[in-house]
Amino acid sequence: MSGTHRFNTKYRAEEAEKLALRMKHGVGISKYKAVDYERLQAIIDAKRLETDALGEKNKQLQREARTTKESSILQQQRQYTHDITSSRELFMDMLQRLFPDRTGKQLLEHERVWDMWRYTQVQLRVVTQQWQRDYKELWNRALVTLEEANHAHQEELKLQKDRKHQRDVCLQLRKKTLLFRRCQTVGQSQVEEFEYLEVLFTELVVVPGAGCSFGQIYFCRDGQQNRSRCFYGREKKWRDRIVWKLCAIRVVAEGDPDRMMAHTEAWKSRHKEEECEDQRALYSLNTYTDAQIMSDPRVRIEQSLRKAGLYHSQYAKKVLSTIQPPKPPRKDTKSTFKF
Repeated sequence: MSGTHRFNTKYRAEEAEKLALRMKHGVGISKYKAVDYERLQAIIDAKRLETDALGEKNKQLQREARTTKESSILQQQRQYTHDITSSRELFMDMLQRLFPDRTGKQLLEHERVWDMWRYTQVQLRVVTQQWQRDYKELWNRALVTLEEANHAHQEELKLQKDRKHQRDVCLQLRKKTLLFRRCQTVGQSQVEEFEYLEVLFTELVVVPGAGCSFGQIYFCRDGQQNRSRCFYGREKKWRDRIVWKLCAIRVVAEGDPDRMMAHTEAWKSRHKEEECEDQRALYSLNTYTDAQIMSDPRVRIEQSLRKAGLYHSQYAKKVLSTIQPPKPPRKDTKSTFKF
């Protein structure tokens, strides 16, 4: 599209827009109606779309022309491969024909710059790949280091917790040891006082008036008894308190002799299973049913004889031997055993 046509189209579009704006607001024009305004607006939109379409078509043609030129140059370059003798001279001749305004020195300089640029691009790509590989390796190493640090921190926390627990246990043991030693000291002092009183009484009995009066001995014994009474009173209170606490948390169960002497549920279930197994048949039998058995006249006569008490008499044997079964026995069930 030429520049004059583009200018005229743009000018006409701008004039049409100004006219539409004046028609819309009614400035200086009163003979146009709403229908004329809509028609003019449609014309303006159509012109704008046409202008945009022509511009896109022009750009596409320029791209195609540039692509065609580049593809032709590349096609000519591919004709002179490195396995052809004097491929470099042929390629330089082709460049001289394509760019007649360039000298051979300029083309060589451009080739040198082009090779340097390609080498730089290759180096940049290699460095980028190496950086990505090193970055990934460093990232994995950093993750491993963080995991090891976390594990070491957890181990340190666990060690500190164990040490604190050991210190608490040692402190409690130390308190108990001090209390035990204090009790032992009090008991030892009481034993020594009793031994001292025993020695004094022995001296009083063996050597009367040996520098110690009975009042002094009685006073010492009375003080010792008071101290012993206080100590044993405190110990008794402490023991009573422990017994009271144990009674508070103790599980109290009333005696039940019947339940204690009765069979357990496990024993009952075990014997029940054994009885069921004993009563269960070892194999299935194909025999007569209850109705078939009771329909046999021999069975009914036998029951009648039993009720009458004549089953073991000669009359019963004679009667039962004369009665025939409802069906004759099978031939294969006849006994072949000979006495």
